[in-house]
Amino acid sequence: MPSLDVGIARNRPLGLTDGGDSRVWLDSSGATVTIDFLTKCILDGRGYQIRLGVLTTTAETDINITTLAAEMSADSAAGLVLMPTHFTAIMEALSGGTLPDTRVMMTATASTAGDVFVPLPLLTGGAAASSTARADLAGGVTIVDDAVTTTSMLYGSVIAAVGNFQIDIDLLGRGMVSGAGNIYVAQGTVTAGFEGFLALSYLEFTTGQLLGT
Repeated sequence: MPSLDVGIARNRPLGLTDGGDSRVWLDSSGATVTIDFLTKCILDGRGYQIRLGVLTTTAETDINITTLAAEMSADSAAGLVLMPTHFTAIMEALSGGTLPDTRVMMTATASTAGDVFVPLPLLTGGAAASSTARADLAGGVTIVDDAVTTTSMLYGSVIAAVGNFQIDIDLLGRGMVSGAGNIYVAQGTVTAGFEGFLALSYLEFTTGQLLGT
């Protein structure tokens, strides 16, 4: 009975040498093992996350969403492709504000100011990201002006009240940045910023790995 757990396959997928050999996973019977795309990418060390707010220390958002300000941004550069996968926001207190507004957006221009954040590998011990990021309180990240001709909206919501309210949304398949650009999160409320926690997760590839160019 076969006992191999790794096999060799002749193939021609994107990102590998044409006609070259690559390994495939096999179970003890010799059957091919398949896993979902997202899990495989994280196993390969391509997953990263940006955070704002830690445990009991909340982060304050902007007063109203403005077109040049964000709370966090994952920035791509030439030769990279970024694919957003997940966004989580836990809103704990309005702090005097009303109508909390949340947007996840995508542009072809990286952020230009704000506190630098080193992207966290979603595979512990994984390699550092080639992409860069920023995360800053109260709209402290500067992004390109929002315009319907240059900015894509991947997610948006406005709610009437907050009380331990959570946004937990999958972003896979909603868009990707190829080359220079960013995926950013902007939040705010009328009158005063609200308190909470934010996390944006994404996958990083080279253009050769994903697009074959």
